[in-house]
Amino acid sequence: MKLAIFDIGSNDGLDGIVLAYLNPKSFIYSFEPNTELNKKIILNKKRIEKFFKVKIYNHKVYNYAVSNKNKYQNFYINNHDLLSSLEKINKNFKNKDDLNIKRVFKTKVTRLDKFCTKEKIDYIQYLHSDTQGSDLKVLQGLGTYRNKLISGVIETSVDNKTSRYIKACNLSDVKKKLKIWNFRIIKINPNFTDIEYDVYFTNKKVYENIPQVKTKYNQRFFRRIILKKVKLKDHFTKLFLKLIT
Repeated sequence: MKLAIFDIGSNDGLDGIVLAYLNPKSFIYSFEPNTELNKKIILNKKRIEKFFKVKIYNHKVYNYAVSNKNKYQNFYINNHDLLSSLEKINKNFKNKDDLNIKRVFKTKVTRLDKFCTKEKIDYIQYLHSDTQGSDLKVLQGLGTYRNKLISGVIETSVDNKTSRYIKACNLSDVKKKLKIWNFRIIKINPNFTDIEYDVYFTNKKVYENIPQVKTKYNQRFFRRIILKKVKLKDHFTKLFLKLIT
């Protein structure tokens, strides 16, 4: 049985790399269309491997985007790389510093159902999606594989008026779609600002034969590793993690 974890909108790769380290029996697929971040992801992976003295083999990065169609589409690289997106910027957005697009290029876009079929994935244990506006489309692109998705988290704008992007998903639509797709919302957390939320959900169906995954981790601890700013206390955390993984 092939078990997968998806990290959509990987950025610097930290989430996907850590999920791979914490869940060695699962395979983590990360997707990041911004080619400028590839070297950073490779470097971050090497630093985490060096710190823990391990090799992380269950992690792979794909240099394209995920949405609800298989095609090539414009990808907008923002000066703040965390804000890069397939979606066009809302020019009426209140914070003009977030509107600086430095480059636009065509990227490959895939649906996850096509990807899952190709990779012969049986179940998706966890989906972490942060695509800056396209997260609901990511779930739409799972098609019938939504029945094989155990749990996940997606980011959404609160509403269309305050969104950074013209066609970004909003909280109301996310709630409706998750209900239709037989998912239960566990919690909704503000994401740094009051205009975006992280929505955590789980499948209403119980999958007793699928092992649970470790998704919670100390981001500051791992961030210090990749920034080479490790403190003495971090070595004790390392010993603890080695015992439980």
